[in-house]
Amino acid sequence: MRRYTVEIAGQALEVVLEHDRRGRLWAEVEGQRMVVELRPLAGRALYTLIWGRRSIGLGCAGRGSGYRLQREGQVYHPVKVERSAVHALRRHLKGRSLARSDRLELRAHLPGLVVKVAGQPGQLVRQGQGLVIIEAMKMENELRAPCDCLIEAIKVKVGAEVKRGTLLCILRRS
Repeated sequence: MRRYTVEIAGQALEVVLEHDRRGRLWAEVEGQRMVVELRPLAGRALYTLIWGRRSIGLGCAGRGSGYRLQREGQVYHPVKVERSAVHALRRHLKGRSLARSDRLELRAHLPGLVVKVAGQPGQLVRQGQGLVIIEAMKMENELRAPCDCLIEAIKVKVGAEVKRGTLLCILRRS
């Protein structure tokens, strides 16, 4: 059983997904529990969601925790999806008055080979700007600036093998 918090237009919904012994997927949303099925249409980001006896057309684009969802002509953006435990922790920390550090560390989230380092110490970067690309399992993973910031130090070079958690860059909020 997996619990998720899905936030649509600022409203958080608890979603529980579970497979039964027959391989069916059960979903529980706001106390309603039904068998669901998601069928892709024409290999695109279009799906038919079968929820009990209802059939709903969905368009979905995005990755990670940020999605754009379209249902019956209505667009929902951003739609955020995360494990409920992570959502609860984030909500808890948001409510606390913690001293915010201006120093940020960008670390590798998986082992791999550094194939690109963009930027240099002293350079200002914008939120979402690519900083380091790590190749892992023949896929390139771009690590981006979490906010507008200044590159204080770059700790890796192209060609370096990195482990999960390796410090890649030190950033300072601007």
